[in-house]
Amino acid sequence: MQALLLIAGVLIIVYNLFVNISNLSTLASEALRLNTVNGYWDAYFKSCVSARAIISSIIGMIFAFLLYLALTVIIAFRGEAVKKEIALAKSTGYKFYYENIPSLSEQKKNFQSNVNICGIAETDIIATGIVRLDLAQIMAHIQKECEAKNMTLRYEVMQEIQLGNDTATLPFLFTINNVDYPLYVIYTEEHKKQFSAVSEKLKAAGINDVLYYSLLPIEEPEVIVTDTVEITPGLV
Repeated sequence: MQALLLIAGVLIIVYNLFVNISNLSTLASEALRLNTVNGYWDAYFKSCVSARAIISSIIGMIFAFLLYLALTVIIAFRGEAVKKEIALAKSTGYKFYYENIPSLSEQKKNFQSNVNICGIAETDIIATGIVRLDLAQIMAHIQKECEAKNMTLRYEVMQEIQLGNDTATLPFLFTINNVDYPLYVIYTEEHKKQFSAVSEKLKAAGINDVLYYSLLPIEEPEVIVTDTVEITPGLV
């Protein structure tokens, strides 16, 4: 009888340990998905600690503590890697990071644009500082112009393209009459620097017409005109 009780007790402990490990696996997955250990212990005590299985709960808590330490280290390293990735993306212009600037709506600033290079007339668009609203204004104008001039129009958001060995994410991509035009909305000096950097990369890849709507002046490349010299046959 004692042997049976001992076996039953061991089986209960083992079962609870498996339950704990399963729950810990779920907690670890959630922490890695959110990239934070905030709320880890609250979730652990709710799902893993049981007064009816105190021994397995104590063993499970040891596992939980070790897992917590491992997750903290992994997430810290991942956070540094993400910061470096963001810094590199910003320096090269391969990815733009937009934040809403509601205060711009009070300043009544108009966007400057080079959209005329693809046959779209320029118009005054006042920045709201809310990216989706500004894009809606830009989109409405381009769509209206395309309809008036019988030009076909498609657009995509966050389109990835390959630039050599690197991948760039285009914030907006308009296709007008089957020609692709990347479009960037520029609010800050950082955006301006990014735009300058990525424009060079795009041009090197054969995409010469890069559109912008900017609150800051964009220096257009100068067209260098060289004088032609007519050579008369027979003269050196």
